[in-house]
Parts: sequence; C-alpha cells; structure tokens
Amino acid sequence: MPISCTAEDGTGYLLTEQIALGSQGSVHRVAGSPLLAKILVSDVDEAAARRRLRSLVSQGRRPRAAGLAGAQPARAAWPLVRIETVHGAVPGFLMVDLAPGRLSLESSFAPAGRSAAFPDATWADALRAALDLAVLVRDMHAAEYVLGDLKAENLWVDAVGRIALCDVDSVQFTADGEFFRCTMGSPGYTAPELIDAAEYSPTVESDAFSLAVLIYQILLCGVHPFHGVPRDGGAYVGFNDNIRNGRAVLLGPEAVRLDPTVPAPRLLPRALRALFRRCFDAEGRGFPDRRPSPGEWCAAVAEALQPSRLRCCTRVSRHVYAVELPWCPWCDLLEHGRDFYPSAPGIPVRQG
Repeated sequence: MPISCTAEDGTGYLLTEQIALGSQGSVHRVAGSPLLAKILVSDVDEAAARRRLRSLVSQGRRPRAAGLAGAQPARAAWPLVRIETVHGAVPGFLMVDLAPGRLSLESSFAPAGRSAAFPDATWADALRAALDLAVLVRDMHAAEYVLGDLKAENLWVDAVGRIALCDVDSVQFTADGEFFRCTMGSPGYTAPELIDAAEYSPTVESDAFSLAVLIYQILLCGVHPFHGVPRDGGAYVGFNDNIRNGRAVLLGPEAVRLDPTVPAPRLLPRALRALFRRCFDAEGRGFPDRRPSPGEWCAAVAEALQPSRLRCCTRVSRHVYAVELPWCPWCDLLEHGRDFYPSAPGIPVRQG
C-alpha cells in the first residue's frame, strides 16, 4: 500500500514498494525518484528520532560529515531529507540507493553470489574491500561517530572493493550538546565487553572489534573468526558464547572443531594474523584499547595488497594468494570439492 509523506519544505513523496524491513524501520522505493525512503518503526521515541534525523541531515551538509554524506560513489546511505508520513506523522528520511552496481557484503561471501555479480573477482578484491572498510571506519571515527552496530548486513561492496554503509541513522554521536546513543548490537559482531553489559554503550574500541571480525570474514569468504563447535564436548551456543570464552581456531585449533573444507587462517599473511590475534586473544578481549585501530588495519592490508606480496596461481588464474605461502590455498580447497573463486571462461582476470 503506497504511503504519502511530506518533507519539511512541503514537498510530497509517494512511497511504493517495501524492499526491506528491520527492527528499526522499513525501507521503500520512492515514486519518480532514484532515492529510497526509510520510515522508522512506530514505537520509537518520535521526538528524539526527529532530533537525531534533523542533526544527521544538517551534519551531512557541513564539513564534519560532508565527505561521508556527499561522496561519489556513495560511501554511506546518509539521511538527506527528513520526511514524515501524512497519516500518523511517523518520522523518516530519504537516502541514496546503494544497491545499483553493488552487492550486499553478506551475499559477497558466497562464491555463487560473488561470481554472479563480479565474475572476475579474486582474493585481491577481497583485500581491497577490507582496506576500504578500514578506511571508512577510520573516517567515521575521525568525524566523531561510533558505528555501534557494524555488521555485514549493513554494508555493500562493488566490483572493485569499495564499501558503502547503510543504517547510518543508528550511529552514535554528540551534536549541539545532545548525545545520541546507538542502542543495539548484533550477535557475532558485539565486542566482548558489551555482550553481557547492562547497557549497550559502544565505543571506538568496540567498533575496532567488529571491524576485525568483518575483515576476517571478507578475507576468508564469510568464515567467522569465532566459528566452530567446542572440542571440550560442550554444545555450540553461538558466536557470542565463543567470543566470551575465546574459542577461535586462530587462537588455538584445540578449542574448536572446524570444517576442513572452509578457508582457514593459515592462508592469511603473517602480519594480518598477528593483528587478528591481538584483537581476539585474552588481552584484546579484556583490554579494548589494545586492539588494532582502523589505521593499523589500513597500513597492514595496504601492505598485503602490494603486487610484490601477491601471487597468481599457475593452475587457476583467478586464484590469487599471499606470496609467502608455498602453495595455492584455493587449489587446496578445490581438491576438497570447494571452489571459492570459480573460473569464469571468457572473462578477463585481474591478476593481483
């Protein structure tokens, strides 16, 4: 059913097809416009939501966030115009549509989805996506935003690894003397200090944990760093339980049982493995300020992307891997029946 909305200047908009529904609102197409609209759920604090959206729209036109809100191609689905429904006056906003030319980061983890959208993608493109994500988080922090709910579901990636962020309206920030908190996280991306906290209070350090999880997933085709069934005979409860207890194959293969046909940490360059351990080991879990910063990830991933640090497999041209490895890890997995970078005949391959 179409929804009629108006902006603050009186302009009317007709929202048509609902294309997404989440815990904080619904996303719709806008008749006659390439923009999308998000309408917040009806049980939010509407006065606070209006102040938050008014502030974000304003900041997108100021130096603080102009580079994030107005970048081309888009880096974020920033609130551009505040709107309200005609009936019920539910707040919402207009934003750019990130989907054209991009794939949701979650979908890019699966070989079939990635190959269908980006048929010439290699592991070098995964490194580029990891680097761009680290740059985006670094820039958000520099502008004094805490993402709070950083997860694969909220990210989009294009064919050359450029990352864009949706759900910008949930970020945490202070403006004009008012503090706008991010109130929710997501299992598997929540930093250990927040998992059992009485109040969800994200920080740049908790974002650093989420960033490391995402970079690990990007580089290992969606495998979560805390994935695996406990080897002590206990039941697998979920990612958060493994995070809480430090169960990760990277930290100790004896802690979990992992499917041998999925990418393993050994395919990562040593420098990146060291950063992951620093974030996920007991010290990184217990002392948030000791985790690698987005800037450190930028430097380390950029180094891993240097042509001299990458090798192209002599058997399968789309198999790109770290030069320090003595064998092609993707061919190793292919021999176990899993093709994470399937060949695409007739498509030129970008080598390295």
